[in-house]
Amino acid sequence: SRQSFARPSAAATTTRQRLRCAPLDSLDDEPRFSGRGRAANSTGATSIYFRLQRDRHRPPTIRTIHRILVRVGLVEPQPGKRPRSSYRRFEFPATDDCWQIDAFEYALADGTTVVVFEINDDRSRYLVEVRGWQDETTLGAWTCLATAIGRYGKPLMVLSDNSLAFTSRLHAYQHGLVLFEKNLIRLGIQPIWASPKHPQTCGKNERGHQTAQRWLTARPAAADLAELQQLLDRYRDGFNHRPHQALSGATPLEQRAASTRVPPRPSTTVTAPTVVSQPTATCRGRIGVAGVKVGLGIEYAGQQLTCFTTDDHVLVFYRHHLVHEFDVDRNRNYQQPLRSRGGPRRQLPD
Repeated sequence: SRQSFARPSAAATTTRQRLRCAPLDSLDDEPRFSGRGRAANSTGATSIYFRLQRDRHRPPTIRTIHRILVRVGLVEPQPGKRPRSSYRRFEFPATDDCWQIDAFEYALADGTTVVVFEINDDRSRYLVEVRGWQDETTLGAWTCLATAIGRYGKPLMVLSDNSLAFTSRLHAYQHGLVLFEKNLIRLGIQPIWASPKHPQTCGKNERGHQTAQRWLTARPAAADLAELQQLLDRYRDGFNHRPHQALSGATPLEQRAASTRVPPRPSTTVTAPTVVSQPTATCRGRIGVAGVKVGLGIEYAGQQLTCFTTDDHVLVFYRHHLVHEFDVDRNRNYQQPLRSRGGPRRQLPD
């Protein structure tokens, strides 16, 4: 007699219900980086796969996760998108070999347009600093970079596009270097630039803008720059602790630690670290830096200065202007002032 078999409840190729729900549950379990609801989340299939692995799950394949996201309407079709396999990737060999800096626009709640500067490390994708500013200016770029150097030390190079905030090389009416370039050179950092009309050179930063803009769009618009900076600080923390698909599932923080350049042997000369401080000038225009005092001029009274100290060499900046450079004489408490006493009172640089 013919033997009958019960029909299976599901086809062998159908993903189990538990596995189909796991990627969607992963979107709901990421409060720091997801938006308001699943539709606002910018996390892709690869990122979900790595996150499930880190949570000690056995996820379905990346392609299966992608199909699940398509089925529930969380993937926007992009048929004309260039295939990932066609890209030629490059990265520097160690952490802090090169930082990339760029800015994008953001609209406050009242409609005012401001910019957001981002600096990331080329090797680890670590978001070194992110800062809101009124406009894309040299002062904003320098403030962002000085904050990053104070936190992590100096990079070997800084890569930027050809905005006038960063360089003057493509602007015929601007003679000489802009202050951002001059300041980098004074600190011993090599400025490098992307080719004109070739944003792929700064591709890591350009791609990072997309993630930041989606994250900000999923939240109520900030009322002012102070509130925006609070949002950006939250974003930076979440981004650096989030699995990155370009890092095979590692977080930027983990990759930064793993890619740090091995220090040379003790017998080799080691460059002293750069210390960043921000003293406020006294009523007589003096500041204390590196354990000594130096006079800058009465016009600086009450103003905050930014000082970069490498060993006993000091660079003093007001805003983005280099106003004094000297080597500390440890035999005297008061150092040689910026200029001799007397003469007309000078104005602060713009």
